[in-house]
Amino acid sequence: MNWYYKTDSGKIGPISQTEMDELVQRGIVGSDTMVWNDYCNKWQTYNKAVNGEDASDNEQWSQYGGSRNSSSCQQNYTEPPKYKPVLNTSISYETCHQIEFTGSGGEYFRIWIVNLLLTVATLGIYSAWAKVRRNKYFYRNTRIDGSSFDYHGKPIAILKGRLIAALLLGTLFLFKNIIPAYYLFGLIIFGAFLPWLVTKSLAFRMRNTSWRSMRFKFNGTVGEASKVFYIYGLISMVFWPLYPMFYHRQKAFLFNNTSFGKETGHLGISSAPFYGVILRTAGIIALSTLIIFLLSSTVLATTFHFFGTKSALLFLIPALIYLSFIFIGFPFFQTRMANLIWNNLTLGSIKFVSSLKFGRFAWITMCNTILTFVTLGIYWPWAVINLTRYRAESLTIVAHKGLDQFEAEAAEEESAVGEEITEAYDFDISF
Repeated sequence: MNWYYKTDSGKIGPISQTEMDELVQRGIVGSDTMVWNDYCNKWQTYNKAVNGEDASDNEQWSQYGGSRNSSSCQQNYTEPPKYKPVLNTSISYETCHQIEFTGSGGEYFRIWIVNLLLTVATLGIYSAWAKVRRNKYFYRNTRIDGSSFDYHGKPIAILKGRLIAALLLGTLFLFKNIIPAYYLFGLIIFGAFLPWLVTKSLAFRMRNTSWRSMRFKFNGTVGEASKVFYIYGLISMVFWPLYPMFYHRQKAFLFNNTSFGKETGHLGISSAPFYGVILRTAGIIALSTLIIFLLSSTVLATTFHFFGTKSALLFLIPALIYLSFIFIGFPFFQTRMANLIWNNLTLGSIKFVSSLKFGRFAWITMCNTILTFVTLGIYWPWAVINLTRYRAESLTIVAHKGLDQFEAEAAEEESAVGEEITEAYDFDISF
């Protein structure tokens, strides 16, 4: 049986019974969500569609030669042999595809430990090859509609980019510690190159990312990057309340200039909601720090007389702020900001639905942190896999025309452009 359901973005479907059950389980479809299915042939709440409603609809069923004596669309009906529902022509034939991540901690551990040992043994030179191996593993284990992503970056290109970055940072270090008089000059030179470096890095990343053999592209210019960093960035450094606007401009610069074939991304939201997320995060960190401080100080003061010295306070307060950020502030910011961006992002006819939950994200983060600490870092690969899998499972692709049609339109554009990779994309700064 095919289902459709309504969201703020429009009508989504058709989806199978199994997919509908998954959406209900994840909380995307609730009891009051308006739904439509083949048997009812009408819009109603999910609760009524499943559990029944007051009025019967035998008149609608008579046109199919069947009857239904119960008030529920799911009970006591007789389906005719050649049943063909009369579909509402206003329904958009959208399809939903949940992101799937198939990686495992054990597999990634083997990649991670080899990368770590060879990077240390080669004094960091192997890190470029390590990045390619890591990216290929994660990309190839991330799938949409059964098709995985792929990464095409070359280690030499990444190594060249890192050498450039090392040269710039090394020059700044030299100026600061040996020739302080030239440190400001070095900062100006680095700042002048920053928009070009960021644009170069994003272009490399997108051009070397593909899905179904078609590559993404980044169309941002150095001029646009200069506006983001020189105007919004510098202003936010002087007047910090404008930082949410700077953060919004960075995301808009990334997504609005990313394309797949002829379909271009668009972040359809202003900076105002970014202020809400960042301010609420700061408030939650402050409140949680205060609560933890009061509880811990009461216990320690009465049990161990811990606050006999000022040095104890100087140690405890920063530690509590750090713990509040890691276990409360960071999960809250990550889930709220990711949902805000993905739910307002489109890629041509493609829409996204993100359903990250603060509680689940915080629990995964806490378990990952504790187990990584207890195992002296050995658990780290499993921690990365756990968080990556949850992020993927919480993101759904909504294709207005279906993914096959979207792919066909993108393929036409790709074939016209060709598969060439020019020298303009030959190194990665890895910002």
